[in-house]
Amino acid sequence: MSDLHIPEIPHDTPSPKKRLIFFTKLGLTVGALALVIGQADLDKILIYAKEINLFYALLGLIALNIGQMASGLRMRHYFAAAGLRLSVAFAVALYYVGMLFNLILPGGIGGDGYKAYYLKKKRGFSWKTSLRCIISGRGNGLLLLILYTLLACFFSQNVLEFDYAIPLLILAVIGLFPSYYILARYMLKESLMTQIIAGFYSAIAQGSVVVTVVLLLHALGHAFQTIDYVILFMISSIVSILPISIGGVGLREATFFYAAPLLALDAELGVTLSLLYFMINTLASMFGAIAFLYIDRIKK
Repeated sequence: MSDLHIPEIPHDTPSPKKRLIFFTKLGLTVGALALVIGQADLDKILIYAKEINLFYALLGLIALNIGQMASGLRMRHYFAAAGLRLSVAFAVALYYVGMLFNLILPGGIGGDGYKAYYLKKKRGFSWKTSLRCIISGRGNGLLLLILYTLLACFFSQNVLEFDYAIPLLILAVIGLFPSYYILARYMLKESLMTQIIAGFYSAIAQGSVVVTVVLLLHALGHAFQTIDYVILFMISSIVSILPISIGGVGLREATFFYAAPLLALDAELGVTLSLLYFMINTLASMFGAIAFLYIDRIKK
């Protein structure tokens, strides 16, 4: 271990503006959580938490990591399309390091910035192009997340009870792909083939999230209305993308708590599911610490 080289973490002295943004996000995160916990039945949440089946939770962790690896391969695909070829091991390791930095540096350079910084420093690759590739990956992942949400709604009796649900869902699915194509083609300079191949990786990544949610529901001892909880979880994930909280924490829980009655769901179970997913995702991010220590020794 004496020859282990620890990569450099870029020095990122927060400006007053960055500090203001960070503390605003922190305040919104804490405020949203406090609002939910203050109105929820905390005893009920604790009961759910105490009865977690660790076997199903472990399966959920495995499923989530499969999705993270697929996301790393999607990132590798986008970089290859931009002219930078990365090995599979290096791309996945770099993706995990980004996950870790998104967790521990929410107000600084963050995981996406670190990936761009690392490739600029080690490979001389354009910072701007790196960020474009990373944004492309996020956009493609969002496409599949929305698609899975819409498709799941066709199988939810509670959703179909809303007026004009089916025609609106059909229109949304039909309009989703051309809208994405236009945005990705003209804003992010992606070819159609690049989008299609990336979509394959995103399908695996977002599919693993669905599997993870189902497994975590089983871990909480709840196998009823699974499709509705999955729909609400994916909606909460879309909401959590908004850059107004730290890691989406608070937004997911608030979405579950206030939207659960619309689908006749247990709000406290939804909040517990959201918190459990956050813990599983945090645990998965810890693999980034190992990747960070050894990334310079992986064939790039």
